Amino acid sequence: LKRQQQMSDSLSAARQDLVQFSRDARTFTDQKCQDLASNLEIMSNELRGNFERMLAGIAKDLTTMDDRLTSSIAAVEKKTATHLSEELALARETTRTEIERAVEHEQGARLKAETEHL
Repeated sequence: LKRQQQMSDSLSAARQDLVQFSRDARTFTDQKCQDLASNLEIMSNELRGNFERMLAGIAKDLTTMDDRLTSSIAAVEKKTATHLSEELALARETTRTEIERAVEHEQGARLKAETEHL
């Protein structure tokens, strides 16, 4: 009877140890899951920050490229306008000179015709 009591007490103690071990294991697992979730959140925030910094850098680069492109286009347009203006002025001067020569030639021809006629 004493032996049975000892075995019953041993089984009860073992059962209590097993229950305590189970609780400890659950607590440990819960803590590790919380640690993992916390680490994942930290990593996610770091990645988000890196991504946002990368996007900001790309946006800055695009703005810089847009500004440079706009500036280059304006320079080309200015050169083109200057070139066209110079070409038009030259064409205008050439036309004026040709008209003056034609008028002088016509006046000379009329004077000659009138002189011959007299």
